[in-house]
Amino acid sequence: MRSGKGATSTAAKRSKVTAAELMQPAATTVEINAHIAAAAYLMKRAATTALVVTSNDECRRPVAIVTDTDVANVVADGQNVDELRISDLKKRSPITVSTDTPVTAVAELMLAAGIHHVIVVEGESLVGILDMADVCRGLLPVDRAPSRRRHGVTAEEVHDISR
Repeated sequence: MRSGKGATSTAAKRSKVTAAELMQPAATTVEINAHIAAAAYLMKRAATTALVVTSNDECRRPVAIVTDTDVANVVADGQNVDELRISDLKKRSPITVSTDTPVTAVAELMLAAGIHHVIVVEGESLVGILDMADVCRGLLPVDRAPSRRRHGVTAEEVHDISR
C-alpha cells in the first residue's frame, strides 16, 4: 500500500464525495400494495436489486425498500409471490441519507446497519438510491474507480482493476 502526501491527498478528496454524486435515480418505484411478483418483475426490467416503496402523495416519501433478498426469502419460505404483497413483509422504516452526506458516513451507516442499499432524500422526498457498489466506487481513488456497470465486468477488466 502507498503512503505519503499523494495518498493522503487522494483520500481527502474521496472523503468529500457525497451521496448525490454517487446515487442512481430511483426511477423505478413500487407501491406498498403490489405483489412480490410485481416487485421481482420490476427489478428485473430495471436491472436493479432494490426498489423503493413510496407514499402515494406528490412528495414520494420512501416508506420501505424491497430487495432481491426479500424476494428470495419469500420464495425460500414457500410463499406464493403472486399472492403475498409488499405490505405483508415485516419491513422496518427505511434508512435514508441526505444528498450531502459524505460517502464515508454512508459506508459507516450501511456497515453498522448491515444493509446493502440506502435511500437518498432531499427533505422527505425521494431522489435516489445507493447500493454497496456505488459506495465502494466512491471510496476508491478516482483513477481506480470503475464506472457503474449493469451486467458485471469482463475478465480482462477484473485483471486491469486488480493491478
